[in-house]
Amino acid sequence: MDSKQLTALKTHNETLAQFIVRLSSFYEGLSAETDNELKVLRGHLSAKPDYTLATASINKLNNHIQLAQSSVKQHTQLTIRELEKSIKQFQQNFAQDQELTRQCALVLSAAQMPVNNLFELQSLCLRAIRLFSNVSQPVAADNSKNIQADTEGRQSGTLFEEIQNELSQLINSYAKKQPDEPRVQDLKKRLDSPLSEDDLLQTCLTVIRLVVTETMHEATLSGRMIYRIYTALGGIQEKVESSIETSSQSFEKRQKSSADITSQLNQMDQTVQESDSLELLKQQAKTHIASISSAVADRKAADNEEQQALMSLFNSMQTQLENLQRQAQLYRRKLAEQTAFSHTDPLTRLPNRLAYNERFNREYEEAKLDNRALSLAVIDIDFFKSINDRFGHQAGDKTLQVVGHHLKKHLHGDEFISRWGGEEFVMLLPFIEVSALEKKLDDMRQSLARLPFKFKQEKVSITASFGGTCLRMDDLPESMFARADELLYQAKKGGRNRVVVE
Repeated sequence: MDSKQLTALKTHNETLAQFIVRLSSFYEGLSAETDNELKVLRGHLSAKPDYTLATASINKLNNHIQLAQSSVKQHTQLTIRELEKSIKQFQQNFAQDQELTRQCALVLSAAQMPVNNLFELQSLCLRAIRLFSNVSQPVAADNSKNIQADTEGRQSGTLFEEIQNELSQLINSYAKKQPDEPRVQDLKKRLDSPLSEDDLLQTCLTVIRLVVTETMHEATLSGRMIYRIYTALGGIQEKVESSIETSSQSFEKRQKSSADITSQLNQMDQTVQESDSLELLKQQAKTHIASISSAVADRKAADNEEQQALMSLFNSMQTQLENLQRQAQLYRRKLAEQTAFSHTDPLTRLPNRLAYNERFNREYEEAKLDNRALSLAVIDIDFFKSINDRFGHQAGDKTLQVVGHHLKKHLHGDEFISRWGGEEFVMLLPFIEVSALEKKLDDMRQSLARLPFKFKQEKVSITASFGGTCLRMDDLPESMFARADELLYQAKKGGRNRVVVE
């Protein structure tokens, strides 16, 4: 390497070193450990660069950066989840402000898009901050008063009461599956009465353990079924391979037997041509015929033996396949029962929120694709908390069952209802325009108010409030539901037992 090349190489090294120093400054703030190592690297590359020490420092930084990549990704996902939660809560608190509701829906839509780097995350956070800052103090104070004044609210009770209610529903579903399980009955009894915060948290832990145990049990059953199928198929494969080997051996024996018979016939033909004595010809013919008969008999016996082996193999395979079919049918039925169980509200026997989410996504995509109407309605039973307080939770459960059954009777065809949670229900009404939606919901409202309810010899009128809307061109799933929920809130704020459609 001549002096000119060495000078060029030195210049390139210096340029690269300066670039690495500037790049290291750009990455400051990733983590304290990384910042320290970047500082060390800049020291090795400054003034008179020491590339040996710089290489060691770069290797350490590679490990830090590789670990930091997953950490940054996890931090980004966690931040977005918390951001979405905050925006949804903000949207709920200021649901009466349509412009804020719209802006919240836009930010939520942006949060669901892929975030490729920290700068995009920062931009998203700044967008949310600007959204939050749009609320003036008087508006926030006035909204807070409205929320406190609505004693019934759109959801019954405090957060702890809602958690207890959801746990109670979950345990009731387990109680139907395992009526003799002492732990389930104990939890059911405990959740039927008010709990302190500590007791509720302890109950949550117990329920989690129960659910995990049940899940592990189901996974074990699935594993056993898969193992049985694997074992049975392995056994069939071994027998098929054995049968193929036996058939190959039998084929070789048949070929040898055919060759022996052909040889005997050729010898007989030669003997006939060469023999001068009839007596000698008879003797030789008998000898050849005896050999041929023996070969034919051996071949027949081998064929019979092979046929019996094949029949035995087929019978064994048929038996194993029939056993597998029976096990697969049982497993399929169990899976179907589990799917139905996971998609059904145990109290009202209506589809639950999970079933609603799956159905709504399908209806939403089809409506968008075919440019057809799709209506959504949210229904909330009026003064439900007072029913529980006056007549007990059993009366409240019965009310939910009757109301859910009554609403379902008014649906037709592809129309769908599910229990959303608490005393709320959600309906999907394909092909229903806004003009027809109000009449349909109002008919339900009036017929519900006419139902005869009686608790503890006291006649009670049960009413509900309805909020309904139709899919719009620019609607996202979240914005459509948020709008229906806001209309429900308006119905309750306007006096309850009414329908508000937009």
